[in-house]
Amino acid sequence: MLPPARQAEVLRAWEIAVSKTGGYIYSRALMALICAAAHYLFLRLLGVPYAAALGVWVGAVSQFVPTVGTYSGGVRGAGAAGSGGGCRASNDRVRPLVPEASRRCEAPVYTL
Repeated sequence: MLPPARQAEVLRAWEIAVSKTGGYIYSRALMALICAAAHYLFLRLLGVPYAAALGVWVGAVSQFVPTVGTYSGGVRGAGAAGSGGGCRASNDRVRPLVPEASRRCEAPVYTL
């Protein structure tokens, strides 16, 4: 289809593109791993349930979704950590950070 000289040029350009794309994906995956590990450790120190899942979520979304991924991953991760799946996240380490956590976890009072 193409002359041999042009085929060699296209093949060289293709190999450069594959190499650059692979390097980009590798660097993003490495950054996602570092980000996920850092978030996991921080959330684990706070006693947040499902810290590993939240860390992986924040790491993957923040690195692989362009422009808004950092904000989306962080907001959703912080929201899930703040809700805590009930009162489990409202231990003594989280209460100073989220003052309304103690009010949310009080048992409802029913009156007749």
